[in-house]
Amino acid sequence: MAHGIVFSHAIGTLTGHATPVLNFPEAASQVFLAGDFVYLASGYLTLCGADPALIMGIALEPAHNTTAGLYRIGVALALEITLFGVSVYHATAGNNLIEATDLGLLCDIAMSAAGKWVADKAVVTTTSRLRILKFVDPLATVSGIVAGVIAATNRQIGFVGA
Repeated sequence: MAHGIVFSHAIGTLTGHATPVLNFPEAASQVFLAGDFVYLASGYLTLCGADPALIMGIALEPAHNTTAGLYRIGVALALEITLFGVSVYHATAGNNLIEATDLGLLCDIAMSAAGKWVADKAVVTTTSRLRILKFVDPLATVSGIVAGVIAATNRQIGFVGA
């Protein structure tokens, strides 16, 4: 079974409730899309770069590519209970499908060549950002969707230390 890479998205919380959402002012000249990981920089919502140190969450609408603060964008917050759905992807065939050993895996998130965020199982380091906790698609699905939470060290906000 296989399907194309999907845009990342919030799928709910570990407790079964709706995803927490807040609106933030958009930074100047942003071109992110709905489904892109974003963070706050100097009080404005900005697209995460490769290997993001901080993640506020996933943008729920596209940016407007205009003046800073002119628009507010809804963000599905990356709290310790928020599950995000992303496709598994890597150029190596063995890292491009859902396997039973992926459950609990801490892997990286990366921007694919198609411009969509993916779970990159080939990058499993101490700086990895996504803990896979659930399979949305069945085992052996190529580019299948998994659900996970953002690692504590990369969440821009949360309840710990509040």
